[in-house]
Amino acid sequence: MLNTLRPIVYAQLSAERLAVRDVRSGRAYAAAPICAVLPGPLRRVVEVGQEARTASADRPLHIVNPFEHPRTLVADVALARQVLAGFLARLYPLRFVPRLPVLVLHPRVEPQGGFTKVEIRALHEIARGAGASRVLLWQGRELLERELRALALPSGGRLLE
Repeated sequence: MLNTLRPIVYAQLSAERLAVRDVRSGRAYAAAPICAVLPGPLRRVVEVGQEARTASADRPLHIVNPFEHPRTLVADVALARQVLAGFLARLYPLRFVPRLPVLVLHPRVEPQGGFTKVEIRALHEIARGAGASRVLLWQGRELLERELRALALPSGGRLLE
């Protein structure tokens, strides 16, 4: 019943690219997972994605990738949450996200030794903080359209909890 009431968003994440797609409508947005941040202690995000580079040309902003770190996928939880929220807002530009979506978050990296419990928790918190009503953190092959629509994840991977 949950998957018939709420939008389902498939998000593929790496330090180089974040791609979000509304499974039912097909609306999508993909870009480097970066943000333009005002200098100073508050670190207010002005823009995300490709638009962050454009915004930084007009005024003094710092370009930050909160998913870029040599040892982990998440370098900055607060900024990562804002980047993901900004990408989700790109799917629904003229309104708020309709009914909080179910987010299937698919990290496209395989860290040596696997993800730690801390990383898994951080990814869940980032997704929830970005507006997801439910988070499925998937590790494995790219998911097919029919699997996403039914939220029936295959046995060839695993949910990280």
